[in-house]
Amino acid sequence: MPELITLNNIDSDAVDSFTALATDNATLNGTTTLGAATETVSLPTFVLDSVLVEQAKIQASDKEASDQFGFSVSISEDGLTAIVGAFGEDTGASAAGSAYIFTKSGTSWSQQAKIQASDAEANDWFGRTVSISSDGNTAIVGARTEDTGATDAGAAYIFV
Repeated sequence: MPELITLNNIDSDAVDSFTALATDNATLNGTTTLGAATETVSLPTFVLDSVLVEQAKIQASDKEASDQFGFSVSISEDGLTAIVGAFGEDTGASAAGSAYIFTKSGTSWSQQAKIQASDAEANDWFGRTVSISSDGNTAIVGARTEDTGATDAGAAYIFV
């Protein structure tokens, strides 16, 4: 299992600490701590040797303005499958949200799927939070402001 390390003061516009970066040359998970607020952030994948080197930049195949692609990210333990949330994505309804599955082959990443809530509605923010299992075969996607049963009650969707 990869060892988890913390890197502080990564030279980036909005990141002053980054955690959950594995030392197995594959990881994309991260959280930023900005003062008192902590949020998930997307960063390019890096290979850890003596120096971090960007390995890839991934984007949605149907990217549009204000999709918020990369707001939440997660990667499988083996580093071969990633899920990326885009809670502002507008397919079906404004800010209904989506999540994207990417797989790695060699040093290349490719989009495998775009997933959405079966009951997507405007402003659900599906994809604001995402996580993927260690083997990359199960994903959970949060929709913080989904409205079934009550205004902004929220929901989580599991995909296998």
